[in-house]
Amino acid sequence: MVFLILSYLPVISLLRCKSVCKTWLSIINSPQFVEAHLANSKNKQASVLKASDAWRVLSMDSVEESVQLKQPSRLECKFGYMRSCNGFVCLSSENCDSICIWNPCTRQYKMVSLPNYANRVFTCLGFGFDSVGNDYKVLRLVRKVDNDLRGFVVRIYKPEAFFGKLYLESEAGLLPFDLRNDVFREIVVLPFPIYGQQKRNKKFEILDLEGSVGMLYESAGDESVVSLWILDDAGLWIKKFNLEMNLELDHMYLYLGAEQYLGLNLFFGYKFYNCRKKTTKELPFPAHLTDVESVAKFTESLVSLEGFESQE
Repeated sequence: MVFLILSYLPVISLLRCKSVCKTWLSIINSPQFVEAHLANSKNKQASVLKASDAWRVLSMDSVEESVQLKQPSRLECKFGYMRSCNGFVCLSSENCDSICIWNPCTRQYKMVSLPNYANRVFTCLGFGFDSVGNDYKVLRLVRKVDNDLRGFVVRIYKPEAFFGKLYLESEAGLLPFDLRNDVFREIVVLPFPIYGQQKRNKKFEILDLEGSVGMLYESAGDESVVSLWILDDAGLWIKKFNLEMNLELDHMYLYLGAEQYLGLNLFFGYKFYNCRKKTTKELPFPAHLTDVESVAKFTESLVSLEGFESQE
């Protein structure tokens, strides 16, 4: 019973509970408890991890409050990428040669040095969990610089992790990367290809809908209504339902659970959107497009890694 009750508490409370008695300390530190607590956290509404003020400020925002996070003192370089998975935040320098894997709730982190390559351009960073191998992996995309292709542009957007795969979006479709076998799989065609006859405007690149891949498109002939499409296990797109988007939101960035989304108005900034109540609420300051560098879905956890250090 104690195990069950504790598994529903937030991390900040559990860190205090470790001091109650040796029995509670043993329970909270056990791998079984850490796994159960993470599973319960995933069933709660997630927070928004927000990087702003030229990456100098990181905050954790919910509908109720905003908490500014204290970064590890060793994070001296300017970061250009931010990803999150199972309570970890993966921060990378702009050229991806320095990476920090950080749990802001337990205030533990690990610095990872990656090799740098001459005549290469780093175009993308991915971070995900291999549940079969019980390991976290970083995917770094590198493009060779060719003097004969100075005007060539590769359009690859940030990847999202879904149950052992990272999905990268390009004009050709979604490119899955298998985190277990470290290989790319066959491209998944989008519900409405960019160059198809039924062209529709996307409202987001890729949505994580409780472990499923989701895409939002404007409904045919009505820009105020968007259709939610889910990729099933057979690789087919299934239309789930329509969302009435008469709230002047130009994009949907994240699904946070409990019918709550993070949307963006290009003029007024980021907003929480409750699709059941059809209401919006502004994020705490700063939330304007010009102030925010990156946003990510965040679920708190007690998960730790070998070699983790404690923040000062």
